[in-house]
Amino acid sequence: MTWRSLLQTLREWRCRSLSRREIAKLEERDVRDLGLSPGQMQFEAQKPFWRA
Repeated sequence: MTWRSLLQTLREWRCRSLSRREIAKLEERDVRDLGLSPGQMQFEAQKPFWRA
């Protein structure tokens, strides 16, 4: 693995982590407006950052 690909992977993980924290903060109404069920939102928010 090159330094460039390592940095790219770390950036992607950080982005996922931040996105999942934001998803976890959403209200149930907002989740439904996005077309997701609360269960789908919870599943996505609880995934570890290294899983796509």
